[in-house]
Amino acid sequence: KWLKPFHTDTYYGGSTRAKVHEFIKNRPDLRRPIQRLVLLEEPGPKTIYQRGWRLESRSSGYGYSDEDIVALLETLDPTNRSDKRWRDLLTLVRHSDTAGKGPRDAAKRFVQNRPDMQAWIDRLAEPR
Repeated sequence: KWLKPFHTDTYYGGSTRAKVHEFIKNRPDLRRPIQRLVLLEEPGPKTIYQRGWRLESRSSGYGYSDEDIVALLETLDPTNRSDKRWRDLLTLVRHSDTAGKGPRDAAKRFVQNRPDMQAWIDRLAEPR
């Protein structure tokens, strides 16, 4: 709730808001716990993608880097087969040969002995 008033569509105080966006972007120690809270810990019916879109609408500084997604993936238990949130996290970053490689590699620990899912992860790098 505390993020609701802070929306990128609000143009009042633009230069100050730009400084805040930049501050958040340059502070992973601040950004990542908020990403984790909003994406993984808050209860509710919204998907991770919906939560992620909403978080980024509050500040572009909350945009996801490959390193952010790797950090979020590291908080999940790879032995919990029923937890599919790792797949949703992968949808928050762009994928190509190089972009998204860190998150794809980090996600492979969730699909040990699942060649079909390993192939799904690898296909994310293919152009569509």
